[in-house]
Formats: sequence, structure tokens, C-alpha cells
Amino acid sequence: MLSRICSILILLLISTPLWCQVEPSASGGEGPADDDSPMPMSPQVSGSFYPSSVASQIRSNTLSGGVIFTTAYYDNLFANATSKPVRAESYAVTPSLRLDQSTSRTHGGLSYTPGFTFYEPVSALNAVMQNAIADYQYRLTPRLTLSGQDFFEQNSSVFSEPYTYAGATVSGSNDVGSALLIIPYLGQIMNSASGTVGYQFSRNGMIGGSGSYSIFHFSGQSAQTGLYNSGTAGGSVFYSLRLTRSQFIGVRYGYSRTVTSPVAVTTQTQQGSAFYTIAFPNRLSLSLSGGPVYEVT
Repeated sequence: MLSRICSILILLLISTPLWCQVEPSASGGEGPADDDSPMPMSPQVSGSFYPSSVASQIRSNTLSGGVIFTTAYYDNLFANATSKPVRAESYAVTPSLRLDQSTSRTHGGLSYTPGFTFYEPVSALNAVMQNAIADYQYRLTPRLTLSGQDFFEQNSSVFSEPYTYAGATVSGSNDVGSALLIIPYLGQIMNSASGTVGYQFSRNGMIGGSGSYSIFHFSGQSAQTGLYNSGTAGGSVFYSLRLTRSQFIGVRYGYSRTVTSPVAVTTQTQQGSAFYTIAFPNRLSLSLSGGPVYEVT
């Protein structure tokens, strides 16, 4: 099967200036940055999350946590695919914990969010969920930056993933097929690991590449039809150009290969995209990206 897809991603982020941008000059000019001003690795090429705090709010070397409690009432809850609907209540407890640490050359974060949902009187639907995310960046030299991310999600909720990762916002990754399905009554496990290297070869130019591998598994799959486990491996290369202190453009090419089981089906995907990012005053930035996708199965 051959398919061609045109993908467009537009992100308008309020209270989110461009991550790790160079500081404005004393004169407030918009010219290119000086030689000693390192370029950031945009979330659109690193796959990390866009920041949710402005410079004055950013904290480092912190440990934070919280808990969310929710309850709901259902007048037509199905215990399974063949049962009659029943009236029930649910109670969900979702604690979260985040560790963030920074030095002059490194930044790392670790978030963990388990979730426990209890149904009354349908205890068979009681569920446990887990979300975890690890993000690490290391500036090996003034011009060479390494970063890595790992995302894990275990989901067995009847209504699927009610909460996102603790501390996470919009991911910069625009890879096709990275979103989870929402399948009631069926648990899911997803884990994705990636690494990126970026090299600033000139005052305003950066090149780099990344590699990734992810798995996506269903539980209780034997009772389902048309749902298969999958594993995806891929890589990408990018070029980024800094136009001014607040404007960046670039291009990215990625390739991935997905294999499903127990029915072996291989899908190869090629994706090209161009992106543009501008930081406005008053804590506002705009990111645009788009390009073609070619997929063959």
C-alpha cells in the first residue's frame, strides 16, 4: 500500500519564550548573536517538550510533587464488551513527582506519575496507570550538544490516559504515528527512547542527527481483532539556521521502519519538513512546520 501525506504543525505558545535563547543586547538590537552565544537545539529537532515557564520562573535543582483526586458517576458503564450497562462510581488518585537538576553544562529532569482508579461496584475495572519521562541534555563542548529522552506509559484505564506527563507540555516531535490509540477495556504499554546530537559549525548554523526506538504493546490482545504489537526504529538529520536573536529556520529529514506482530507487517516511512520559529515580546512564541510524508507497507 502506498500513501502520501502532507503534514502541517502549528504551535502557538503563550508564556513560552524560545527555549534557551540568547539574551537581548543592551541596545535591544535584532542582529545575529555573537560568536560566544551558543545556539539552542530546538524541540522540533530534539523531540523534547516546549517549556512552560518564562525565564523569571525557571527553577533548577528542585524536587516537586502533588496529588490529584477525581470522582465520577456513570449511568451506563459497560463492565466488558458483552455485558449490560450498569450504574457505577469511580475514584481516581493520581500522585506525581518531578526532579529537576541543572548545572552550567547539563540539564536533566525526571517525572513519574502513577494513577489508581477504583470502580464501585464493578471492581473488575479497577486500573493502574503509570507515566514516566526522563529528559537529559549535556553540552559536551561549546559547540557540541547531546540530548536524550525516554518516555514510558502503561495504561489500563477504561477511559484511557486521563492525565499527561507531569510537567510536560507540547512535544516538539512531529513524527507520524507516534500518538497512542485510545481503546477502552484494553491495557497498553508504550516506551520510546531517543538521542540527539547537535553541532554548531558556525556562528548561526547547526547540523545534527538523532536516532530512536519505540515499542507499543497491547495486553489481552488474543481477545481482540485487528490490533497488533509494534516496534519502530528510525533516525533523522537536520539543519538549523539562526536568522536573528529571535528567529530560526531549518529543515529535517527522517526515516523510520515499523514491524508489527504476531502478524508480521513492515511499514517504512520517509518524512521531510521545514520549520520556522519566532519569539515575540510579552512571553509569546510561534512555531510552524510542515512537509510531505511518504509511506509504504
